[in-house]
Amino acid sequence: MAKISRTHHVTKNGTVKRNPNSNRIKLTKKENDNHYSIIGDYTIYAQFKKANAFYVDIPELIRKRKLIIKTLRNNGVKVSTKHNDEIINRESQRFYDDLNTYKIIETEVISRFNKIYSKGIYPPTVDNIELNNATELGWKLEKLNYRNTPISHFNELKFNVEDIQNRIEEYKKYISISI
Repeated sequence: MAKISRTHHVTKNGTVKRNPNSNRIKLTKKENDNHYSIIGDYTIYAQFKKANAFYVDIPELIRKRKLIIKTLRNNGVKVSTKHNDEIINRESQRFYDDLNTYKIIETEVISRFNKIYSKGIYPPTVDNIELNNATELGWKLEKLNYRNTPISHFNELKFNVEDIQNRIEEYKKYISISI
């Protein structure tokens, strides 16, 4: 076994192999239902939200939204709904289609990064074709959740409905105080 560099050597059969653990970057993998990440000492190699984090039950969202609108209007608050009504009607099916696409790509990205994690990452990472390909595929996930996509629109609407609902509940605490 001849050493050709500090990271590689030639085996008896003439193949070039990496020296085990030479300059291997220490990685930490974190994964739960909503999040996935692989982080090195100074670099984040993969980090994204899983499809579960973006799921919106649209019929339930519509029900909550209508209840909030009714409550606000009954209390004399002017509520504009036209813009969000158009988004809901126009993009409901696209939301579910994009979410399914996200799940398919997410499965492939996780599979690729799990293989990379088990093999290890060695410097220079710029030459790591597997890592570069997995990263590019991960960018497709980000693209599905850009600001102007159905996934983004429905999650923003969900956040706004929950925020207003919480504010109404908080307000009810104060109007029911007796002195």
